Amino acid sequence: MSPTLVGPARLVVVCGEGTCRSPMAVGLLAPGLGDGVDVGAAGLRAVRGTAVVDGARGPVLEHGGSLDALETARPADPGLLAGADLVLAVTRGHAAAVARAAPRAARWTFTLRELARLLEGRRVPGADPAARVRAAARVAAPLRTSAPPPRRPEDDDVPDPMSGPAGGFADSGAVVAAACAALVRALGPTT
Repeated sequence: MSPTLVGPARLVVVCGEGTCRSPMAVGLLAPGLGDGVDVGAAGLRAVRGTAVVDGARGPVLEHGGSLDALETARPADPGLLAGADLVLAVTRGHAAAVARAAPRAARWTFTLRELARLLEGRRVPGADPAARVRAAARVAAPLRTSAPPPRRPEDDDVPDPMSGPAGGFADSGAVVAAACAALVRALGPTT
């Protein structure tokens, strides 16, 4: 069971520096999940206060997100990870690092794309988005063994726009946007 039972649910998106892929996901998830879910970014190697890279802002706006939730980088320290209700890493390597840093949090840690794949076409039960975020790991964990795996393991990762081709931010943003849209359908407010 994840840590909080009352108040806003806490969802943390983790990447390397906390300035690119995780803020993109925050900018797309926060408005879709609403006020009952505190969505924040963190980086495994983040330097507190580092600004979100400019290239991450365009994809958020292009895919209908909001820049309001974007914040400066913060470290993904063990207390933050263990205190979250749901941790979404942008790669399998980052998810493994989360499990090493906060072993208890491994139970509610998925990659962003993995959780979107596992919950695709499903509506997580719960009275509101906060309850659904708290229930997401409980619903998705058994699906890890029963759902079809990704075609390639790296299909559960978000490509790094900083080390790829010139169109990296647009490409990475499209991947993040697709995963976030699936998660908002599974966890967000009833429409």
